[in-house]
Amino acid sequence: QPPKEIRRIAWLMFFFVLLDASKGLLVSWSAVHSCEALVPLALCGKNMLSVIFGLWLGLLLEGRRGLRRCLQLRRNVWMLPVAACFCAAQMAMLEALRTFNAGSLKIMAQVNLPTTALLSHLLLGRRYTTQQWAAIALVGAAVAAFAQVRLLYFRPPYWSQGHF
Repeated sequence: QPPKEIRRIAWLMFFFVLLDASKGLLVSWSAVHSCEALVPLALCGKNMLSVIFGLWLGLLLEGRRGLRRCLQLRRNVWMLPVAACFCAAQMAMLEALRTFNAGSLKIMAQVNLPTTALLSHLLLGRRYTTQQWAAIALVGAAVAAFAQVRLLYFRPPYWSQGHF
């Protein structure tokens, strides 16, 4: 039986993937069923679930102390620039979902993995092994190849109307 800490991390990863994947599925479903007006409400609900889950996780892992740390105003204000960048990225992703399907966009968004690794190495001094750099390069190459093939055979609706 795996240690308790590994089970906690596994559940955390499971819920993260579930909540993260729900956004693309929700937007795709609403486009197919002509319910675009539901997207902002559903995404707000998804984000509320994420906040509730985070608070619950803080309580679960560290008790009341963990919950208080999640709600500290100074800590939250300090994280505001990161939250603003994340919000801008989410809004750009929603706009991109008007053109690309959720699956394709999710794969192309994985370019953030090698980008994060490179920036953490350059700015934070994080060290990676040769095997980790090889894996990072493989992810970057796979995303680049997918994007190349996808963009090569794809014409957004805007292009087909003769605007370009």
